[in-house]
Amino acid sequence: LFSAMLFCGCGKRAPEPPRVRMTLVLDILDNVAAGKHREALAQIRRYKELDQTNVFVAELENIERANIHIGEAENALQQQDQAGAERAIREAIRVVGPVPELTKAANDLRLLAELEMLAYRIEQPENSAELAANLELFRQKAAAFPDNLAFLGYTDKRQALVRKLKIREDHLAVYDLESDGFQLRPVDPVRADVLEAERRIEQKM
Repeated sequence: LFSAMLFCGCGKRAPEPPRVRMTLVLDILDNVAAGKHREALAQIRRYKELDQTNVFVAELENIERANIHIGEAENALQQQDQAGAERAIREAIRVVGPVPELTKAANDLRLLAELEMLAYRIEQPENSAELAANLELFRQKAAAFPDNLAFLGYTDKRQALVRKLKIREDHLAVYDLESDGFQLRPVDPVRADVLEAERRIEQKM
């Protein structure tokens, strides 16, 4: 009303409020469709000044605020900023509540963080048993992202490393038994015979 009086005082005809609101609605919808959520939010807030009792617009404002945070989360992920992405999703949930889509996004981020840690352990395994366990766990968790090309074949390509590590470990075990038996032979031949038997078993495995 104040703006209408101001424009009238300047000798210009102010647009009718319904027409202004309709134009704003169309602009809001265009920006939402184009993914321009900050622009849409600015127009939504302008619309609220014209119609402060419109519940739909208030809800749309919350949705667009959430969309902005989701966009921030996507940008953070592209920059490998896991913590920033999680903060943005938590803020989106705070704005609109734990809606299924946001809850799923939060769970996905948690899973991605776990997969990242597993990948680190897979690339630097302590032994073959740990590597096999981590590969299986990675495979199970990655099943939540069936369309992610980065995860496809990841475990299969590294499965051969389990066998290589196991062979290396077996060779080391045989060498250790042989070395221990050689050192024990002069002082404890019975124990040395036991170690020799264990060494032969290891060699056959």
